[in-house]
Amino acid sequence: MQKGWIFQRGKSWVVKYYETVLVGGQPRKRRVLKRLAPVCREYQTPTSVEHLAAEILAPINSKTARPAMTDTLAQFIEGYYLPHCKAELRPSTYQSYQTAWGLLQTHINGLRLRNVRTSDVEGILRALAADKMRARTTFANCRNFLSGAFRYAIRTDAYADVNPVREVKTPKGLRPQHQHAYTLDELTAMLGVVDEPARTVLLTFALTGLRHCEVRGLRWEDFDGDQFNVSRSVWGKWIGETK
Repeated sequence: MQKGWIFQRGKSWVVKYYETVLVGGQPRKRRVLKRLAPVCREYQTPTSVEHLAAEILAPINSKTARPAMTDTLAQFIEGYYLPHCKAELRPSTYQSYQTAWGLLQTHINGLRLRNVRTSDVEGILRALAADKMRARTTFANCRNFLSGAFRYAIRTDAYADVNPVREVKTPKGLRPQHQHAYTLDELTAMLGVVDEPARTVLLTFALTGLRHCEVRGLRWEDFDGDQFNVSRSVWGKWIGETK
């Protein structure tokens, strides 16, 4: 049971106590000094501010206070969030998260996880935009990556506030370039100059609208002569269900 040590520092009453923090995921005791009130007519003695100290110490003494995370945002993402994504998400999604983190990490600058606010996240994205003009989707992906990291931090009690990414405004970025869709005449011309099995692959892409990973996952038994049964997805060496 902590009562804390109340003493005067300058023109304020402060209390010294110990709290449990997580350092690299391990609990450690840390000394804390916290201001209670100004030295004034209402608060003239240490006894007059004991009730203020008791309010601060109540969660610690009742063992309802959770250990504070001292990791930086970068340490949390690399040590906790990315390993979680690797274990739980598709390899293709995990690779896209690694790409986003590769763009963001140089702009984090030692920011402590528990101190991050919305303005900090906006500053990170603005720094990324100032570094190089990029596509809108790139900025959106980076914002979504950070939002997912804080959702995970909140779920695991590593961050005690609301998601700071929620109100962030994403940098505009470059507009998407016009994507050309091949016409039937262009497709027919391509089919006339390729051999099998490339011709069948080309026709499958053109006439089904399937994604690359879905076409890679097709087997002959998935085609009954009238329709495809798209039942798996292949990305690299990973084979799994479709989205």
